[in-house]
Amino acid sequence: MTRNRRTIYDRRSRLSRTSMFLPQSTKVFGNIRTFIVDFEIPAADIVAEMDVRGDYTVGQIKENLWSLLREQGLVVDEFIQLWDPEKFTFTYQMKEQTYELYDEQQIFQTATVVQLWRSEKRDKGHLMVEMKKTESREEKTMNMQISAMIGIGLYQLQFANNDELDITRRKMVTVRRNAVRSRDPSQYCMESELFFQQLPPHVLEQIVDGKFLIRVYYKEGRYQTLQVDAAMTADDVLPLVFPEEKTKRQRLGLPEQCNIE
Repeated sequence: MTRNRRTIYDRRSRLSRTSMFLPQSTKVFGNIRTFIVDFEIPAADIVAEMDVRGDYTVGQIKENLWSLLREQGLVVDEFIQLWDPEKFTFTYQMKEQTYELYDEQQIFQTATVVQLWRSEKRDKGHLMVEMKKTESREEKTMNMQISAMIGIGLYQLQFANNDELDITRRKMVTVRRNAVRSRDPSQYCMESELFFQQLPPHVLEQIVDGKFLIRVYYKEGRYQTLQVDAAMTADDVLPLVFPEEKTKRQRLGLPEQCNIE
């Protein structure tokens, strides 16, 4: 069924629109500002315009938005996906990246996107109201395996509605991603019992101009001597250990199916 996108307005507490920012005095937040925000809800093909107080939390704004949707008669069978606001989250675009307002206890006017609106002196803000991503089959399988290893179901953590836990996990995402980027995949695949230490002095003496020789032994006593850079990782060395030249592979006794993969 094809629908035309609807725009609804919150007229319950309409304020003067001579400016996007209407300061009010407060001892806690200094000047409280009121923002005019368009909430775009692709799931129902709706744009809801609301006045949002800057001292409200993200959670309070979501409650007000759903109150408006109910008053407009939009939380009905036709839009059954709107029944549960917990399945939705606020997102926004900044520098060609999508970000989420995941902390529902955050004061709205302290959010990065709101600071951006203020610096650009926009007349109106814009937020997407997106459905939260559901787990894929692969993610469910992995979470079940992790649950079995740690002895507690991950779903107990995912659906605990613990704001402090959720915020901590979100803040650690960048740390984890940076760790993965700097990880040597080949080294990470090695046995966990392996440990590393500094090279002994007699080996360091053999490093000339950052390079040294290593000898790799193959089946039936065959071997080859390689000159490698001291900064090379296991990923860099493996192509030398498994050469592509057919004659060289035959000389080293490497069968066709024996390769890096």
